[in-house]
Amino acid sequence: MMDCDATRERLFAWLDSEAAAEEREAIEQHLAACPTCALEGLALLRTRRLVADSVRVEAPPGSLAGIRARAEAAGLIASSCTTIGWRTSRRLPLWASAAAAVGAALLAWWVAPREERIVEKSVLLAPDVRPAGEAPPAPAAPSTPPILSAREVNASLWSSSPDRPARRTARRREERQDPIRSVWTRK
Repeated sequence: MMDCDATRERLFAWLDSEAAAEEREAIEQHLAACPTCALEGLALLRTRRLVADSVRVEAPPGSLAGIRARAEAAGLIASSCTTIGWRTSRRLPLWASAAAAVGAALLAWWVAPREERIVEKSVLLAPDVRPAGEAPPAPAAPSTPPILSAREVNASLWSSSPDRPARRTARRREERQDPIRSVWTRK
């Protein structure tokens, strides 16, 4: 059995036959047991029937123009409004459109990357670029990169010379073997 709050939340689904069969039965059981929720359900059902049975009246032709003329005469609507379908919109002054265009252009200019910035970054990132006459041209790079073993890569990462193994890797191996002793003896 549902409580009052849950029943009130699902009353519209029950009235529109959108509730599942089990939920429908639970709502009907609660409405049979709770007079407050039953009254609310009846009021919603009565309102729904009144709206469904109401007669739809069409406005006579030309009435909208007459209402609009009276509203403009009373000063309720500005005469510079244009009607677009159901909406009315005011025209923006020309200077507001121009200011928005100038603002968009300034924003695009400020955000867009500048050519000199790109050149500066590429020059800073290129290590082999030197002014003319300062150093001889660098030899051409080999067509295939050298193939290194894992030991050579590890040695080049941890030491200054690839010929001797790095001290750090040896120390790390010791730490992995005995982590407590390595904390007390670390230099």
